[in-house]
Amino acid sequence: YILIPVVDDWKFKAHYDKIMKQIVYMYMYMIPHFEHKSVALPLLGSGIGGLDRKEVEKMVLKLSEGARNLFDIETHIYK
Repeated sequence: YILIPVVDDWKFKAHYDKIMKQIVYMYMYMIPHFEHKSVALPLLGSGIGGLDRKEVEKMVLKLSEGARNLFDIETHIYK
Protein backbone atom coordinates (compact mmCIF):
# COMPACT_ATOMS: atom_id res chain seq x y z
CA TYR A 1 0.00 0.00 0.00
CA ILE A 2 1.04 3.58 -0.66
CA LEU A 3 -0.49 6.40 1.35
CA ILE A 4 -0.91 9.59 -0.63
CA PRO A 5 -1.51 12.68 1.51
CA VAL A 6 -3.46 15.38 -0.32
CA VAL A 7 -3.85 17.91 2.50
CA ASP A 8 -1.38 19.29 5.02
CA ASP A 9 -3.96 19.34 7.81
CA TRP A 10 -7.31 17.56 8.06
CA LYS A 11 -9.03 20.92 8.69
CA PHE A 12 -8.27 22.15 5.16
CA LYS A 13 -9.76 21.22 1.81
CA ALA A 14 -7.74 19.47 -0.90
CA HIS A 15 -6.23 21.30 -3.89
CA TYR A 16 -5.86 20.02 -7.43
CA ASP A 17 -2.19 20.99 -7.65
CA LYS A 18 -1.32 19.03 -4.50
CA ILE A 19 -3.09 15.93 -5.84
CA MET A 20 -1.32 16.24 -9.18
CA LYS A 21 2.08 16.58 -7.49
CA GLN A 22 1.46 13.54 -5.30
CA ILE A 23 0.34 11.34 -8.19
CA VAL A 24 3.31 12.41 -10.31
CA TYR A 25 5.59 11.66 -7.35
CA MET A 26 4.02 8.21 -7.01
CA TYR A 27 4.52 7.39 -10.69
CA MET A 28 8.01 8.84 -11.02
CA TYR A 29 9.67 7.75 -7.80
CA MET A 30 7.74 4.97 -6.13
CA ILE A 31 6.03 2.74 -8.68
CA PRO A 32 9.12 2.03 -10.86
CA HIS A 33 10.76 0.38 -7.84
CA PHE A 34 7.92 -2.10 -7.41
CA GLU A 35 7.38 -5.27 -9.41
CA HIS A 36 3.69 -4.55 -9.96
CA LYS A 37 2.54 -3.24 -13.31
CA SER A 38 -0.79 -1.87 -12.14
CA VAL A 39 -2.02 0.60 -9.57
CA ALA A 40 -5.52 1.34 -8.26
CA LEU A 41 -6.38 4.88 -7.18
CA PRO A 42 -9.47 6.39 -5.61
CA LEU A 43 -10.54 9.83 -6.75
CA LEU A 44 -8.23 11.61 -4.32
CA GLY A 45 -9.65 14.71 -2.67
CA SER A 46 -13.13 14.31 -4.15
CA GLY A 47 -14.82 13.09 -0.99
CA ILE A 48 -14.28 15.06 2.19
CA GLY A 49 -11.58 17.06 0.37
CA GLY A 50 -14.35 18.88 -1.52
CA LEU A 51 -12.98 18.64 -5.07
CA ASP A 52 -15.11 17.99 -8.16
CA ARG A 53 -15.05 14.25 -8.94
CA LYS A 54 -15.11 14.76 -12.71
CA GLU A 55 -12.15 17.16 -12.64
CA VAL A 56 -10.10 14.81 -10.45
CA GLU A 57 -10.97 11.88 -12.72
CA LYS A 58 -9.84 13.82 -15.83
CA MET A 59 -6.57 14.73 -14.12
CA VAL A 60 -5.89 11.15 -12.99
CA LEU A 61 -6.70 9.77 -16.45
CA LYS A 62 -4.31 12.22 -18.09
CA LEU A 63 -1.50 11.37 -15.66
CA SER A 64 -2.17 7.64 -15.94
CA GLU A 65 -1.88 7.82 -19.73
CA GLY A 66 1.64 9.20 -19.32
CA ALA A 67 2.50 6.48 -16.79
CA ARG A 68 1.28 3.81 -19.18
CA ASN A 69 3.48 5.19 -21.95
CA LEU A 70 6.58 5.73 -19.78
CA PHE A 71 6.51 2.78 -17.38
CA ASP A 72 3.95 0.35 -18.85
CA ILE A 73 1.83 0.76 -15.73
CA GLU A 74 -1.94 0.26 -15.91
CA THR A 75 -4.03 2.53 -13.65
CA HIS A 76 -7.48 1.60 -12.37
CA ILE A 77 -9.69 4.31 -10.86
CA TYR A 78 -12.15 3.55 -8.10
CA LYS A 79 -15.16 5.84 -8.38
